[in-house]
Amino acid sequence: MPRERGLRVVRKLWISLFSAQVAAAGVLLLGPADVFAQRAAEGGESSQQETRRTPAMRETVYQRLAEAQECVENEDYACARQRLDQIARIRDLNSYETAQMWYFHAFIHFNAENYADAIGAYEKVLEQPDLPISLEQDTKLALAQLYVQQEQYDKGLAMLEEWFKGAENPGTTPYVLKAQIHYQLQQYREGIPAIQRAIEITREQGRNIEESWYQLLNVFYFELEDYPKVIETLTILANNWPKKDYIVQLAGIYGQEGQEDRRGREEGQRGKKATEAGGRELRAGDAGAAEGPREIAAGDAADQPAGDRRETPQRHRRALAAQMSGQQDRHEGVEGHNEVAANCEMTMVGSMRAGMTGNGDPDVTLAA
Repeated sequence: MPRERGLRVVRKLWISLFSAQVAAAGVLLLGPADVFAQRAAEGGESSQQETRRTPAMRETVYQRLAEAQECVENEDYACARQRLDQIARIRDLNSYETAQMWYFHAFIHFNAENYADAIGAYEKVLEQPDLPISLEQDTKLALAQLYVQQEQYDKGLAMLEEWFKGAENPGTTPYVLKAQIHYQLQQYREGIPAIQRAIEITREQGRNIEESWYQLLNVFYFELEDYPKVIETLTILANNWPKKDYIVQLAGIYGQEGQEDRRGREEGQRGKKATEAGGRELRAGDAGAAEGPREIAAGDAADQPAGDRRETPQRHRRALAAQMSGQQDRHEGVEGHNEVAANCEMTMVGSMRAGMTGNGDPDVTLAA
């Protein structure tokens, strides 16, 4: 996903959070006790939310926030800042009113692409005591995404972990974000459960799974050299999103695995021969002719030209390869395939990473 598209996704998400906070501000005009009663009547939220007391918002502050929202919806950010400045001049703002003011400031900074200022404003929100759970959670999630956007991955992961502690039934977006933070930190093993959970949630909800999620999972397995899992994931990708790249990558992995199997068989055959030779020598020693095998071996070596002795392993491998291929021209074809497989192996990391978004720009702001 290009950066512009990723920012549009985040902006769309934050507009919804922004509107939700304005609606919440209107609810809090009722006062703390009435808010808790209303939430209980609607089915309630967590026990933590029902026991946290939040100061009420005064009508004047709410009206200014509503006007600021209208300015934002019209993309008139100068107007929105004027309304927030009017709120800042009100004496004795309580913690909730102050938090909402900074939350709106953060949103305006984000839309102006002043990301450092947006981070600072969101951090001001979290400094306020007695925040509503929804505002605190929305702020943490927004901060996590901003930290990632600014490549502060450790901070982003820490803030996202804090968000998960208070989240009930998280959707797919936070899990995908978590997986991609682990990717950026090269924590490949830690990223697997997060992206797998996003896939599970989507499957449980009967929705279509994103191709990029399997691409990311594939990269994790490849970086960990878990090639059976790479084959499994690439097969899913090839079956559901048929593309030449997936077929080429599968061929490369199969070729690599085939070479390993062949080397394993050769080592096994050599080990078996060595064991049999050792057994013969032991039996000869028991018969009182311990020097016999060494003399025989020395005689064999003397009969064989030195050049032939040096070439025997190479000739054996070539003969084995020719036998497996059936004929010399097919043998050359196999060698050509192995060369392609080797090239695939060298380029596979790059192509897999680029495949995550189709253009080489890792997506760290996927929407649910």
